Amino acid sequence: MATKQRHIADEVFRDLLKKILDGVYPSGTRLPPERELASHYSTNRNTLREALRRLEQSNLLSVRQGQGITVVDYRQYGTIDLLGYFLVDSSSSQEKFKVLEDLLLLRRQVLENAVSLAAERAEPADISRIRNLAVTLTATYEAKNHQGLIRGDIDFVDAIVDASHSLAVRWVANTLMTVYERFAESAHAMWIMEETYPVYLSAVCDHIESGQADRAAASVQSYFNRVDARLVEIIDKLSKLPPHEGKQ
Repeated sequence: MATKQRHIADEVFRDLLKKILDGVYPSGTRLPPERELASHYSTNRNTLREALRRLEQSNLLSVRQGQGITVVDYRQYGTIDLLGYFLVDSSSSQEKFKVLEDLLLLRRQVLENAVSLAAERAEPADISRIRNLAVTLTATYEAKNHQGLIRGDIDFVDAIVDASHSLAVRWVANTLMTVYERFAESAHAMWIMEETYPVYLSAVCDHIESGQADRAAASVQSYFNRVDARLVEIIDKLSKLPPHEGKQ
């Protein structure tokens, strides 16, 4: 598919996805015929079908010959790759904030597992990479570079996941990190500047290098218990605001 067609397919995909998550097209709704949809988006049917194929792969649509295009119940059949889109596009603030709280818990658990495995399996090059990133992040923190911290923290977690040498952890982390990046783009103010962040970075590095899996996991748990408690307070306040005030 040519670049221009791919771009159009992306736009159609995002627009239809947003309408499904927003409830414009509820579960069970039959979408207009392909010819009508293609005309609406000023594109050809091949490009439209690429967007529909992606939506079908995400269990958002059921496309059947002779039965048309039907919206599927994403709450029942959706996959984890919808998380980032849901947090940005869903019009249901209460549901969105509940999902975000659950995601925080899942993030911590995945990172605890990753750091435990890293303490058992990290190679010298892994440890060097993690320490170098921690030094850079500490300087970024001291400079109060908020955007730099978001990007740097993602790189730090990525290095820990690499050091775990686990395909299972890598695959799960890939999805969560994509969700995090997508959400951070629209709600970067929710990255907490926690005063113990440099101490946390140093402790994780020390425990991984010394092979202390339990202590490495405990450091992650302790730090994110504090951070997530503050985030939940923010989420709770946002969930009580009128919809137009709660948008990030």
